[in-house]
Amino acid sequence: MGDDGLSSDLQVGSRVFVHGLASEAGSPLNFRCGEVVKAQEDGRLGVRVTGVKGAPKLIKRMNLLSAGREVMQMFRALILWSLAAAGTCEEALVAYTFAGRGSSDAIQAALSRVLDLSPTEVVKAFDLNIVANCSQAPPSARTELCFELSDAADGRIHIAATSGPELAYGASWYLRTRCNMSFSWNRTGGNQVSVPKSWPKVGQKIIKYRKVPMSYFNNVVTFSYSYTWYSFKDWEAWLDWAVLNGVNLVIAYTGQEEIYRKTFNAFGVNNSEFASWSNGAAWLAWSRGQSMHGIGSSCGDGCMPLPLSWMTGQWELQKQILSRSRSLGLVSVLPTFQGNLPPIFRQLYPQANISKTGAAWLDDLDPLFGKIQQRYMEIMIKDWGTDHWYETDGYFNQNQGPWARSHLTEGRPWQRSEDVPVDPDAYAHAQAAYQSMSKVDPQAVWLYQGWIWRDWGEDKLPFMKGFVSAVPPKHFVMLDMFDEADPEWNKFNNFGYFGTPFIWSVLHNFGGNTGMWGSIPTLNSEFSDAFQHTASVAGTGAAPEGIDQNPFYYSFLTDLPWQTGPIDLQQWTATWTQQRYGRSSTDAEEAFRLLLGSVYGNETNARAIRSHGGFFAEKNADGLTALAMGGGEATPHESWYKLSDVAKAWGKLNTAAKAGVPETLRYDLVNLGREVLAKVSNRFFAQMVNATTPSEVSAAGRKLLAVLADADRLLCSDHGFLASARIRSAKSWADGNATLERYLELAARSLTTVWTPQEPKSSSITALCDYANRQWAGQVGGFYTLRHKCYIRQAVEDLGSKRHVNKTALDACVAAASYDWTHDFGSAKYPMCEEPTSDVLAISQELFEKYGRPESETSIWDRRLLLGLLTLSRCSELRALRPLCRERLNDDKGLMLLIASYITEPPVCLFQFGGFMRKVWPEHWRFEDPVRPMPLAPPPELRLDSASCDMGLGRAFFAGGCGKHPQACSLDEFFNSAEVYDSLADEWSALPAMPTRRHGACACFLDGKVYVLGGMHLDWKVVTMGWDLAQPRPTSGDFWAQGFAGTAATVEFRFV
Repeated sequence: MGDDGLSSDLQVGSRVFVHGLASEAGSPLNFRCGEVVKAQEDGRLGVRVTGVKGAPKLIKRMNLLSAGREVMQMFRALILWSLAAAGTCEEALVAYTFAGRGSSDAIQAALSRVLDLSPTEVVKAFDLNIVANCSQAPPSARTELCFELSDAADGRIHIAATSGPELAYGASWYLRTRCNMSFSWNRTGGNQVSVPKSWPKVGQKIIKYRKVPMSYFNNVVTFSYSYTWYSFKDWEAWLDWAVLNGVNLVIAYTGQEEIYRKTFNAFGVNNSEFASWSNGAAWLAWSRGQSMHGIGSSCGDGCMPLPLSWMTGQWELQKQILSRSRSLGLVSVLPTFQGNLPPIFRQLYPQANISKTGAAWLDDLDPLFGKIQQRYMEIMIKDWGTDHWYETDGYFNQNQGPWARSHLTEGRPWQRSEDVPVDPDAYAHAQAAYQSMSKVDPQAVWLYQGWIWRDWGEDKLPFMKGFVSAVPPKHFVMLDMFDEADPEWNKFNNFGYFGTPFIWSVLHNFGGNTGMWGSIPTLNSEFSDAFQHTASVAGTGAAPEGIDQNPFYYSFLTDLPWQTGPIDLQQWTATWTQQRYGRSSTDAEEAFRLLLGSVYGNETNARAIRSHGGFFAEKNADGLTALAMGGGEATPHESWYKLSDVAKAWGKLNTAAKAGVPETLRYDLVNLGREVLAKVSNRFFAQMVNATTPSEVSAAGRKLLAVLADADRLLCSDHGFLASARIRSAKSWADGNATLERYLELAARSLTTVWTPQEPKSSSITALCDYANRQWAGQVGGFYTLRHKCYIRQAVEDLGSKRHVNKTALDACVAAASYDWTHDFGSAKYPMCEEPTSDVLAISQELFEKYGRPESETSIWDRRLLLGLLTLSRCSELRALRPLCRERLNDDKGLMLLIASYITEPPVCLFQFGGFMRKVWPEHWRFEDPVRPMPLAPPPELRLDSASCDMGLGRAFFAGGCGKHPQACSLDEFFNSAEVYDSLADEWSALPAMPTRRHGACACFLDGKVYVLGGMHLDWKVVTMGWDLAQPRPTSGDFWAQGFAGTAATVEFRFV
């Protein structure tokens, strides 16, 4: 150690890391990478760390570590830390080295596959090398992981990098920026490559560093929702995609059932007992780490216990996956034993601490846990080898977990992280879990899914602290899974997992649903914000439940670790479209700029999260896949963006496609058209389920079924949307065994529709039906069409003589249709397209002309948000109208509502008509968005205090009221006129007048009739007459025994 407090071998410019620090505000700055510099004031050496927020504003002394060092602010975002430091930035956060992994030969082979060139041709074009360091190390770099590009003396493109993923990403960066290529999943357009006659020069040398060491991908359930039927050829393409996009850390969950089978055999469980306890092939994610077992084992035709051939086949596949991954430099996170046992263990080991009821979970403090873990890991490592990363969290994600017990809560709220006590129970369980791994592999690094911490209150902080403190430093990494919507790292005074390294990750997709969403601006800003606020960010990543969707979003996400900060999104979008299609296209650029401001916009996605709640914000639900009279899972979501923008983008892509349709553009055309048709279907679905007569149901139902037929035809034009392709992949694992083919086909058909297999002769819909819904050709035209037909038939039958649809009978029809479609082996009864149709542009253009105009726009709001709004009279009381108030009056007061109503289908939104200050306002406003009113056709009669109600099918009724100015009601200027507003046509039409002039009346719509009740008329006398309007003509007028005025609101009835 020198006088400066630094190791004597460190010189100015050396790259070091610092740890154990905290800013004046208490935010941890652990493990921040820095550069040795010399202070201008006194010439002493220090460590410069840039971009740290919350730094001291004044020079002051602080005790750092045990030695006590001096902290000085030098200028703006620059801090000098004079303290002992050792090691390199690479090893700061986790005791693991990513550098040096993989081989240049494997990356060369990947380029050969992707570019469709021979290995010799790749060698002639590229000089690929894995090196210890890049030739320059910029001071701002966080890690030593990098790539560099230059022009080699022999005319080749020289690419050098610190590991396989950096080398592949460097090659990808060159191919994208110099050759206009792009790389995406096979079922989202695949790779767009066009090999040039001569490879463009690099020019000035380019060096890029990773900002954080880890680029992570996968979710434990992705292996069921997306990867179940993958062959090695599919995995080969996926792994190539991963390294070309810089991914270097992945969960590898395939084939573990064979490891468990051999392990449990050693503890007395036979093959039959294990196979019956395991879920079927499509549902293995939930028997591995959750409390769901035996799905697909005994449910009639097509069901059986998990076949041994499946276990061994997947085990062999995992060996291939891991071998290829390691050659590319991808680090694989393997599963370990989590405490989940077949129930027979209760009898075999009666003294063990196993949960007594329900799923059998073994407490990890029990000695049996360590014994099973040891046997399991020894078999797994012998069979597959190891990269020393392990994932286990299932036991800690169940209600039986230790957090169900009491916690240390005294002293809260805690202002500093060091004041939070350690929960001993949490500490003991986490310690036991990690020690069971490290006993077999002393280098074990534990990756833990942070989903458990969601919705926790501050009282649970002792548990969190105990849990993360139990594992040796640098051997525990938290996956903060939902950072785009609900990050955990910045909660509770930015305690940030108490300094534990974490991966800033998005979840983005639940159930593998097909829709378009995801905020690009959030990715652009929030990761940088996390990086600036805490030094515990170890990486970026994604944990989607399903893939094969939204390539625009994932392209931006995988570039995040290489960006130095937020970038110009408009420019990035223009560059992305050029790479996506291999050519410059103004129409394509304009299309994705429209999408950037709508489906991929920050404001619109934030609105969806607020509207649906975090869990449902990134799930798909619309009229194509909706279930009439179903629950929230099956009810169409609000169209949170302006659909006309997406329709315009579809039109722009149609224009761009006239110059040629590469596979990437084919996918995007179909996907955009699918999105528009899905949202347009909301209108007809809403009309159908809210219709009150058989004729209305039939008319709306025909329109909805026509949209489904058109959508299915469009989906047939791209292989990424074919249900038949997934079914073929599933059946390929049967090797010609007819019984096994039925088993696999049933599993493939069920998961993405009813979820668990539909039981024969059951009249109930499965509990998780629609969670994993997909808008695929064959499913839209088959499964979902059958469900809608059930409702149409039942509603036509019931509404002819009753007030409501018989839900019990409807459910029975849907259940029978679901069984029928999922058991249609070989598509004998409900054929589906087996191969893509050829002329995608013709189909896309035809359907755009039919559905893609702005008038197709619709918005489905949760009607609960609007109940009670009709009674409000002042603008200041109705938040949605405040922007309008400011526009007219420059304050939030004084504007009375002339008429306020809402229309339930479609669009379901608040309508405001008129209002007054010195005169009656003639405008009519539609509030699709609470802060973005849109002017519509004005009402023909300006009036105050009229009756209004929703008439269904997008219509609103208005009658009565008084005067055209605020004094009119006192001058006896009352109305008996009535009008209907059609929200779909934006038109008003007159109705026969009421028998009595009045204001302050109440109107409601029941069983096809409008009722106008009460109110006041001439001389301010209370009206004692009721009046109803049917079909829509006045038919009767009856007097009440007692009159009423100013009735509060319309009541909406729903019969079940």
